[in-house]
Amino acid sequence: MHTPYELKQKVMNGVYRTYILRRLSHPAVRVGALVALLFAIRELTFVSKVIENAVLKQNPFEFYGYFVAAFTGTELVVQLVVIAALGVTAFMVKDAAVLLRAARLQA
Repeated sequence: MHTPYELKQKVMNGVYRTYILRRLSHPAVRVGALVALLFAIRELTFVSKVIENAVLKQNPFEFYGYFVAAFTGTELVVQLVVIAALGVTAFMVKDAAVLLRAARLQA
């Protein structure tokens, strides 16, 4: 049996979680997060060298293999930042698709 205090704590934890998720879903927060993540990638890697070396690859499989090798061969922090940036970008693309679909249905 939960005490009233424990029950209140459980309910308030759910409220806090919902509040934070709603704040994170705001487009301005996502854009800001993406900008910060891209800045971190720029500071942690030599993006120009990665692109310069990637252009030298002749076929798409070598190109893909180069990026996989570059990603797996880098530090964990860089990998986490890249994954976070891809995640934020995916959410932004999903939001754009939902908005476009809604606009198309209204027209």
